[in-house]
Amino acid sequence: MTAKTKKNRKSADLSNKGKDITGIVLITISVLLIVSFLTRVPSEATGWFGETLGRLLHDFLGFLRYSVPVLLIWWSISEFRHKELQFRYSMAVGVSIFIIGGSMLFHLINPGTGGTLGDFINDVMLGGIFGTAGCYIIAIALILISLILLTDISVKKVFNILIGIFKNVQIILSDFIKDMKARKKERKEKKEKNKRTERTKKSLQLKKKEKKIKKSQKKVKEKEDTGSTKFSSTETKKEKRAQLGTGDYFVPIDLLKPKQETDRQLDLEEERGERLIKVLLNFDIETEISDIQVGPAITKYEIITPPGLKLSRIKNLTSNIAMALKAKTVRLLTPIPGKSTVGVEVPAIKQDIVNISELVSSQNFKNADTAIPYCLGKSINGELTVADLADMPHLLLAGATGSGKSVAIHTLITSILYKSPPEKVKFLLIDPKMVELPAYNSIPHLIQDVITDSAEAVKYLEAITRKMDNRYNFLARNNVADITSYNRNIRNGKIKDRYIMPRIVVIIDELADLMVVAKNRVENAIVRIAQMARAVGIHLVLTTQRPSVDVITGIIKANLPARISFNVLSGVDSRTILDSVGAEKLLGKGDMLYLSSKAPQPERIQGGFITREETSKIVEYLKKIEVETGREIDLKELSEKSINSTESKDELYDEAVKLIIKRGKASISMLQRKLRIGYNRAARIIDYMYEEDIVGDDRGSKGRKVFLTKQDMENPK
Repeated sequence: MTAKTKKNRKSADLSNKGKDITGIVLITISVLLIVSFLTRVPSEATGWFGETLGRLLHDFLGFLRYSVPVLLIWWSISEFRHKELQFRYSMAVGVSIFIIGGSMLFHLINPGTGGTLGDFINDVMLGGIFGTAGCYIIAIALILISLILLTDISVKKVFNILIGIFKNVQIILSDFIKDMKARKKERKEKKEKNKRTERTKKSLQLKKKEKKIKKSQKKVKEKEDTGSTKFSSTETKKEKRAQLGTGDYFVPIDLLKPKQETDRQLDLEEERGERLIKVLLNFDIETEISDIQVGPAITKYEIITPPGLKLSRIKNLTSNIAMALKAKTVRLLTPIPGKSTVGVEVPAIKQDIVNISELVSSQNFKNADTAIPYCLGKSINGELTVADLADMPHLLLAGATGSGKSVAIHTLITSILYKSPPEKVKFLLIDPKMVELPAYNSIPHLIQDVITDSAEAVKYLEAITRKMDNRYNFLARNNVADITSYNRNIRNGKIKDRYIMPRIVVIIDELADLMVVAKNRVENAIVRIAQMARAVGIHLVLTTQRPSVDVITGIIKANLPARISFNVLSGVDSRTILDSVGAEKLLGKGDMLYLSSKAPQPERIQGGFITREETSKIVEYLKKIEVETGREIDLKELSEKSINSTESKDELYDEAVKLIIKRGKASISMLQRKLRIGYNRAARIIDYMYEEDIVGDDRGSKGRKVFLTKQDMENPK
């Protein structure tokens, strides 16, 4: 075995050496041929051998002679790789066909370049039979056949390769086209974005100029007004009296602190608006600012969103917006009611205080046609908001401690005191906390001194319900539907010898304290007043710092459509007050959401501010003035009477009514003498007449005034 192995190795080595020698010989011949083909004088470069061999190949094959050294090189490479070149019949046939087809093609392209072989085949054999075009086709077909024989490549593989190349080219072209389109779209969007940014900047600059122009015009107008007041102080006082009061009733503006102008820093607000656009752009949301409204404490950015965008995407970015704008809270309006834009409310960079003097001295307040005016404050766009408590007709204020409820109550009372004399509006103030409302004791607008005892307050609420029933009976007898019609008839002279019926505003500061004392009685009284008292001019204002369902019950909330919410601790409290979230994101210090019965969504307002010093000045001033207070309302007497409304009248009551109408006056002693009854019975009859507004107040020895006539008795209403 060992001898055979050594022998095989020796024979293999000899075979490999022979292949290397053969490869070198073939390379040498191919190089000599290439040199002889490329030189002008082959005899000098390659001698007789190269010149003779090159001329033979040139004459026989023409331009196809260059394929011979290529074949020799290919052969030499296979020898160097020590591989057996398996000679097949198909290879010889393939080389022969390639030489014939190539010679034909070169001759057809340029006659003479195909050598003697090409000339012979084209001119002698095939030219006359197939023609020039036919020879082209045959030559190409022969070359393809030769390639198949030489390379073992099938037509199917060729087609697959061509299809693969075509697909790759198609993919490259499609990717290139997509890339070009994307770049074009990106350039277009960038141009549009730059245009929108320029439009936004221009619009903001125009609005800034408009605001400056309006501000300068306002200053000029104020100067003109102050100049005119120097020359006509008497006329100005008369105008003020006509605007802020009625008749001799007048409360001067000088009791309040003047407003202070502050710089709103619009440039910084615009820069923050640009940051807002960048934040949204980071989340692939392209927007545009359409308007910036800078209020006293809040700045609202109105942004235009692209069509088809889900607003929930912006709503979910509240925290990101707050962080980017460095804002304590962010409130989103998606969308703004009545507009196709989204509102972003953030705290203003420079916050302003809305003084009560600015509200009371405004033209909106002076010219407002309201029965019970209430200066709510300033909206986000800077406009003064004046509401009418008579239209509400009842109001609920709720919020956490220190959010601005007590100041809002003082603002409400001050608004009424500045425009409504005592004969038009009366107050019943209930303050179990004994902190805020006792300051108003002794003003002429009070029905009763401020009630601080919770048990007594419950009795007075029930007395208000009985007063409401008495007023309904009285209005029915006078054939009028409501207090507005009744007072209009008195002013027009249709009803004589009667007083203007004043409206009654019942303010309860901290409803929770009353609900603890007597929940059922308080709830029943509030519900009755809220449901029925509007027509007779009785209005409720309830406040609480505990906006829970135990205090603000469902039946109470259902009858109080107008509500104001200040800052609360959670969204649950906000839903209890407004039936929607949002109040938990308020800033406090008078920042409120006002929901009226006419608006679908609450409006954000910065409430007016009044100090205790200003309140004390107004109270002291009202204590000193002498005004006509109108007919007094004695609730104490009503509160001490029996709650039983089914008590029957005295059997002598009708006879007593006829008697006082005939006499023209009423007194207890007269009924005792004429009807021959005791003092207590006569006093009860007179009290009942007073409840039904048949007789007036006690005037001592003059007797009580009688409001009914004989015609009223003959034709009862």
